[in-house]
Amino acid sequence: MSTIRTLDDIDAFMRRFAYKPDPLWGLIDIQNDLPSFIKRGGGDCDDFVLAVCRLAQALGLKAYYVTGLSWNIFKNHSWAIVKAQRKYYIFTPYRIVFYRVGIETIDEAIEAFQNIFDACFFCIHVFNIDEI
Repeated sequence: MSTIRTLDDIDAFMRRFAYKPDPLWGLIDIQNDLPSFIKRGGGDCDDFVLAVCRLAQALGLKAYYVTGLSWNIFKNHSWAIVKAQRKYYIFTPYRIVFYRVGIETIDEAIEAFQNIFDACFFCIHVFNIDEI
């Protein structure tokens, strides 16, 4: 991991891991820290998000852990928003692909995520990773 210096490096590193759902289709939620995520060879969306946030944090970047809640619990999702060079970037393991879009505000990043993935959440929580 010593070769991770940029957002592109985080993106390339995270692409090495597989999406692995939690037991019972996510009804039992297990959150893995970065070492457990690496050892397991991947994880579900919240594991990917926590890994991205911790890697961004190690680079001195501001990172946010975002969770969207849907009326259909199988459509709940988590993604990371990282601030670098005064722009916000979206990282998500959705369909095992990360999407990054440079956006001006965190609210625009949340809206962009919902538009890109045609997501409809009744509640969105944004956590500053420094506080988790």
